[in-house]
Amino acid sequence: HDKKGALAQNDTTLVVAEGGAAIAAYSALQQSNDKLSPDERSAIKASLLRYCELDTLAMVMIVQAWQDFLDKERQI
Repeated sequence: HDKKGALAQNDTTLVVAEGGAAIAAYSALQQSNDKLSPDERSAIKASLLRYCELDTLAMVMIVQAWQDFLDKERQI
């Protein structure tokens, strides 16, 4: 990925890869109505949705791991 400010782009896909970039991308959507083309807005929105999907999945996996750990601790 080639970092360009808060967003990275690989070939044709815009990528939000961390929380700071997600904040910057969301801010760009909110403040740049006249500066972004419809295609740019769509790409940022899709990238944000994908980032949020993966971030939520990671949080669920962390909770599950802690639940498994606590369940094992209770069995001891």
